[in-house]
Amino acid sequence: ERAFTDASARGDLEAILHPMIRREVGAQLARVTAAYALLAVPLLVERGGQRKQIDRILVVDCSLDQQIARVMRRSGLTREQVMAIIAVQATREQRLGVADDVLDNDGAASALALQVESLHRQYLRLAQEKRTAARPGPPDA
Repeated sequence: ERAFTDASARGDLEAILHPMIRREVGAQLARVTAAYALLAVPLLVERGGQRKQIDRILVVDCSLDQQIARVMRRSGLTREQVMAIIAVQATREQRLGVADDVLDNDGAASALALQVESLHRQYLRLAQEKRTAARPGPPDA
């Protein structure tokens, strides 16, 4: 709670955690064997960290009212507590402004699943294109 109400305490906490998180992310990325990996970076827009490791930015979006209701239900927080958390985060508009891809998470789970499947196919294609572009061509004759 203090991290969301005291900017200095939040800065101290981030200074301790973020270097450890970056190291762990790097270690996990080094072990990836899948065609692509997704990084969940909660403060990407706010701090701009790890962008050098990222090819695309995916935002899972929903309305502010939906976001508030879901956090209250999931975490048992009051509306005021949720609003304090949201107040120190990038706005919805800022997140959407940096997004390469957006999943609309306001509707039914089945609608989200269809979007995820489509995006998965797109990411597989992009990963294949990246691998193909990275391969050395035939030597010049």
